[in-house]
Amino acid sequence: MMQVGHPRHAGRVAATTPPAGMLTARTRTHRTRTRTRRSSAATGYGQHVARNRLRTLRRGDQVITWTARIRHVPGSGDCHRGIRVRAWAAGKNSQALEVDLLSTNWPAPPGACATDGAYPTSGDVRAIVDHALAHGWEPGQRGGTFRLTEAEHATTFELTTFLLTDRLVDPGAPDPTARVVERSALGGDAQRLTGA
Repeated sequence: MMQVGHPRHAGRVAATTPPAGMLTARTRTHRTRTRTRRSSAATGYGQHVARNRLRTLRRGDQVITWTARIRHVPGSGDCHRGIRVRAWAAGKNSQALEVDLLSTNWPAPPGACATDGAYPTSGDVRAIVDHALAHGWEPGQRGGTFRLTEAEHATTFELTTFLLTDRLVDPGAPDPTARVVERSALGGDAQRLTGA
């Protein structure tokens, strides 16, 4: 790099363009945002969009840390918004809780994968945590993941605007479109189920 020639700027370093192939922090951020925007329009199987901020909620003296990542769940009639929720209660090395949610918005808005605004509230996550604790999640245990699956829990647990889905991990799981249409025909937003 060269010195600026004017006496008032003695000792200062002139701005230079980074060498080819060298990314600045600003460039990396811009490219990451561009990739995220592009992925939000895609409808590939299980496509996901970053929205992974850590959040917390309190359950008595326990602090639960959770994230919710937007996913795309293709069905027979449309693409649906999915949300993968993960939670920890004793640090990242403790047993994680994981559940895949399926938005029940129907008729789905055009380009539902990208335009459906459904997102779990802290109340939704609290209900998920309570159900998981009652059905075997051991947050104090070291390592591993406890999954609330559609196959095991769909008949005893659902949220006002979400159903459980296994389609993100099992392509042979029940069709998301058929389930959302059936839920809509039963009257739309159902109350939480609290079966054993």
